Amino acid sequence: MQFVKDRFYYLFNSTKGLILVAIAMIGLVTALWGMLSGPMAEMGLRDWVVRVFGMDLIQAEREGRIVILYHAIAMAVIAIETYMLTGLLKMKSFFKTAINLLITVGYMLTLVFGMGFAYFGHNWAFHGLYITGLSLIFFAGILLCVALW
Repeated sequence: MQFVKDRFYYLFNSTKGLILVAIAMIGLVTALWGMLSGPMAEMGLRDWVVRVFGMDLIQAEREGRIVILYHAIAMAVIAIETYMLTGLLKMKSFFKTAINLLITVGYMLTLVFGMGFAYFGHNWAFHGLYITGLSLIFFAGILLCVALW
C-alpha cells in the first residue's frame, strides 16, 4: 500500500510526475480516438470501436466533435507547459501549488467530460463540466501571470 501511496504522491506532486500523467492522458485519448480516423474506418476498426464503446456519432456533428477533441488535447499540452514554467521559475510556494492544482483539475475535467459530451451523447451536465475545466485553466493562467509579476 505504501508503494501505491508513494507513486500517487510522485505523480501528482512532482513536476515530472504531473507531466507524465498529462502525457499519458494525451496518449490514451490519441490511441482511442485515433481509431476513428479514415484509414482505420477502411479496415473496419472504426465501426468496432464505436460499437464496443457505445459512441454516438452523428455525421452532422463531426466538426463540433473535432473542435472539442482539439481543445481537450490542447489543454493538456498547455498544462504540461505550465508545469515546466512552475518548476523552472521562482515563485511563491502558494502560487505554484494553486496553479498546478487548478490546471490539473481543469485539463482533466476538460478531457474527460469534453470527450463524454462530444462522443457519448449530449449530456449537458458534461458540457458544463467541460466549460468549467476550461475556466479553471483560464484562472490558472491568470494566477500564473500574477505569480510571475
